Order: sequence, then C-alpha cells, then structure tokens
Amino acid sequence: MLEEICTYEKTVELVGIVNDVVMKNNLLTFCLKNNDDIVQVNLWDTDIINSNKSKLITGNIIHIDSGFARPKNERNSKGTGNHDISIMSNTIITVLKSSSEKYVRPKINKDQQCALSDALKVNGTIEITAFIKNHIAKTSLPNNVINQGSITDGTYKLEVRMPLIYNMDEFVEGTEVSVIGNIQYSSCNMPYLWISHKEDVIIKNAKNTMDKIKLIKGNKMLKRPLDESTN
Repeated sequence: MLEEICTYEKTVELVGIVNDVVMKNNLLTFCLKNNDDIVQVNLWDTDIINSNKSKLITGNIIHIDSGFARPKNERNSKGTGNHDISIMSNTIITVLKSSSEKYVRPKINKDQQCALSDALKVNGTIEITAFIKNHIAKTSLPNNVINQGSITDGTYKLEVRMPLIYNMDEFVEGTEVSVIGNIQYSSCNMPYLWISHKEDVIIKNAKNTMDKIKLIKGNKMLKRPLDESTN
C-alpha cells in the first residue's frame, strides 16, 4: 500500500481501519491501518473536519479517494511509510464497514483446517487449533506497532500478528484457541499468521490448557515445504 504512494500525489486511494483519532488545535489526525502498514491522515480545514468526523470512528473500515500525499512529518507522524495524507475539499471518505456492525467469522472448509505443523503447506485462509505460547500484546517493530504473540502445539511454534486496535488480555498463555488467518512472511523471511479480527481468535476449550513446561518446549520453527529437503 505505502510503496505505491508518490510525493504530492493528489489522487491517493487507500482502504484501512481507523485508529488513534486525535483532535487538537483545529487539526484532526488519525491512523489508517492496513495489515502492517500505517498511514497518518490529517484534516486541517474546519469544514472538512465537520463533514467527515462522524465517519472517523475507531474500528471503522474506510475508503479514501483522492487524498493528497505530503512528505511525512518525521517528528509527529505515526505512519510507517514516507508520507502523510491530507484530506482535501475534493477528497471522498466512505465507510465500508462500521465498527458497530457485528463481525462474521469466516466459514472454513475442512481442507483449510490444518495442524500447526502443516500451516505453511496450505494456501489461503487457514484455521489452526493450538495453544497461546506468548501473550498477544502490543509490540514495536522497526516500521510498525502491532499486536504480536505466538501459538504452539507443544512441538512447533508460530508467530501471530494482529491490528493494534484489539485488546487480547483474555487470551492468556496456555489457553487452547482456534485461530483463523493467513500465512505471511516478515522481512527476515520468517513465517507468521496474520489475524485480521479479534473474533478470528476464539477459546476452544477453557479447561484444556497447556502447562508451562510444554509451552517452553514448543519452540521448533516451521520451515517452508521447499526448505525441508535441507534438513
């Protein structure tokens, strides 16, 4: 998303989740998040603010059409790219999904349900039943701030990442969970499961927990199928 933006481009089109809405000194700012990308969006004009502020509710998914890209304010911007986006008089903001709308968990076919050990062998959206190894909590990455943690089956572990807007305190270490997401790879080529919504993590069986010793032992990293021949 961010790499496609050009400085002073006036036709920027973005989709993402609204977060960190702040109004100060006739300036309204918010962060638009899309997976690991974060863009700071600025509204300066009072009329523009008044006509759009009702749409800028934390958790809303919005579409921005014809935003204006400016070089990022390195001192104040929360964005992860090189640009901030200004909302102009001709910019159109559309709410694609309100935060008040009930989220519907995706229906997963049997062939998309897999063991954690097979997570890298299945394409598309997958469902895994495993245990919380490391609590999913706010983590600062080199170019982003997200929720990050990991899951394990007692042998393998897999990092999980989520948008920062969700509080995951109820999912304590050792809890058995069902998670739905998509395998992605970090800049270091390490796999992780991207989970787009809190409702895609559910407690499977509150009474079935994994003890601390097994959680610690569940530390083997997953490898891509093509890499297994090197073992």
